[in-house]
Amino acid sequence: MFAIMDVLDLLEEKFPAYTFVPNSFKRVSPDDCIVVLINGGKYTKQVGTPSIQFLVRNTKEQLAEKIAYELFDFFNYQTDFKIGNVQVIMSKGQQAAPLYTGMDDSDRHIYSVNIDLTVSLV
Repeated sequence: MFAIMDVLDLLEEKFPAYTFVPNSFKRVSPDDCIVVLINGGKYTKQVGTPSIQFLVRNTKEQLAEKIAYELFDFFNYQTDFKIGNVQVIMSKGQQAAPLYTGMDDSDRHIYSVNIDLTVSLV
């Protein structure tokens, strides 16, 4: 299975202008950044179904939404690509669009993008 760093490597290659942070917002994280989380999902001998969540945080609501849609559009119905050494058969958004989750205690806007993956384990 792929590790969080494999996901970050892919994202930093595809979206070099953005700052990605593994697992949670840190005190030292910039105001404008994206947290990446992995849910283990279910597995058989041949196929796994993990999911990835992106929490897009930005001081400007419109920019947070724009970035969330860029991530959503990149992953929604994407087929035949790799994360690390793992072959992704298909990725698909869990919702029809990114979700606005509101503002944090420091008045930064947060959008959630949730992506289901189907990966080959053989």
